[in-house]
Amino acid sequence: MNRLPIGIQSFEKIRKGYVYIDKTKIINDLVNSGEYLFLSRPRRFGKSLLVDTLRCLFEGRKELFTGLWLEERWRWEEVFPVIKIDMGGLVNRDLKTFSNSLSKEISEIASSSLDIDLSFDSHPKDMLKTLVRRVSKNRGQQMVILIDEYDKPIIDNIERPEYAVEIRDYLRSFYEVFKGLDEHIRFFFMTGVSKFSRVSLFSGLNNLRDISLYPAFGTLLGYTEEEIMENFSDYLEGVNLDEMRYWYNGYNFLGDERVYNPFDILQFLDTKKYQNYWFKTGTPSFLIKVLEERQEEPDIPGIENSELSADLLDAFDCYTMPIETLLFQTGYLTIREEIEEAGEIYYTLELPNYEVKQSLNKELLFSYLKAGDRKRERGRRRSLWKAIREGDMEAFIGVIEALFAGIPYSTVNLSRYEDYYKSVLYAFLMGAGLEVIAEDITDKGRMDLSVRLPEVYHRDSPVVILELKVVTKKENKALRQIRERGYHRKYLDRSCFLVGLEFNKRTKKLYSAWKKA
Repeated sequence: MNRLPIGIQSFEKIRKGYVYIDKTKIINDLVNSGEYLFLSRPRRFGKSLLVDTLRCLFEGRKELFTGLWLEERWRWEEVFPVIKIDMGGLVNRDLKTFSNSLSKEISEIASSSLDIDLSFDSHPKDMLKTLVRRVSKNRGQQMVILIDEYDKPIIDNIERPEYAVEIRDYLRSFYEVFKGLDEHIRFFFMTGVSKFSRVSLFSGLNNLRDISLYPAFGTLLGYTEEEIMENFSDYLEGVNLDEMRYWYNGYNFLGDERVYNPFDILQFLDTKKYQNYWFKTGTPSFLIKVLEERQEEPDIPGIENSELSADLLDAFDCYTMPIETLLFQTGYLTIREEIEEAGEIYYTLELPNYEVKQSLNKELLFSYLKAGDRKRERGRRRSLWKAIREGDMEAFIGVIEALFAGIPYSTVNLSRYEDYYKSVLYAFLMGAGLEVIAEDITDKGRMDLSVRLPEVYHRDSPVVILELKVVTKKENKALRQIRERGYHRKYLDRSCFLVGLEFNKRTKKLYSAWKKA
């Protein structure tokens, strides 16, 4: 039984005793689709392995492709010199250190792979220009250029905005060199997480084609469910497929199928334990910083189901672009649907799976909204699940009251009081692993929140309908609105509870009332 390729980024290594899902047909289509290509995907999605696969392919390593789709379909007699630069592996404390590290990387590539000695005296872009032209002259061949994690030097310094701009401008100057080397380049491929606009980073490389949302390459990275069933059958014994799908499937890059994050699913198949593997490798501290610096109204429930134009989805400037764009490009949101309307393309977005839903909302609750208590989170989660399962609304409301009682008064901006509490409640319930629908639509209007236990675990879970109001005195408006508009009729097929919550703006006291439908 071949081993699970956890963390393997070397194509040569993965082909020696590890499971490899054959993506070479799509890779062949990729290579034949253009000369200058760019692909963005979230972190831990297999970009580095793809880049190394391309390196081995162009270097003519036929023995590594034995049994794969491309083995009998590639022109192995055509071997190309390759320059592969991993921007994520460079030292990046300051601009001078980074520049020296990049120069050293180019020098080592030249000596170890291309048998050329380069001087350290010049700028890295001049070194690269010299290298490409010298190889082209000596060998009479065009070259293949592969740039992995082109944006990591910037992303790693998002919390140092002045340096992030400095390193961005430096990289823009460096990447411009490739435009002038066009006649010497057979194939150019660049990967990254973000999609910085051409104006900010790629103004000099305007022939770069972004294939990130081309349907033909939607499943190039990540694993489809069919691929998992075919290739990891030895590891699926005893696995509840519905549960696995609920936790880790769901990323949509406009291919024929949604895909699993490979880092997640490989870790799960190894341990058979449902955990937040991907999220734990890089909590979005930079995202929290961006939110705090913008001082925008907190609309956490509105993040999911948001709609963006294609232009806004492609933009990347942390401090000006919509927060939904940042969440999409970093993997916390994915595409639900592509909409074409009057010559424009729009995308509706959603959280991809259960792992991201609960993990992101917990982080937003604790770090951005400054609510909740990490030490008490597990106990409150159990209490909520038990209360819903047993229909104990007094216990359910009690957990919410304890949550809000622990929020420092200074945290809440009274001008956005209702939005703040609605965001806190939504993030708290989602972070507790419950199924929550914000602005749940009925034929009589929209309820603020509907809440239930996850269907994959409790198919007949009761539904709790929540309405929130900000008041100056107790009025029972919230519960009355639910009853008068008959929101509960949407869920006549199961047990349903109506809960009205009213926050006193002056005293910060929570009034509650509930009724079984």
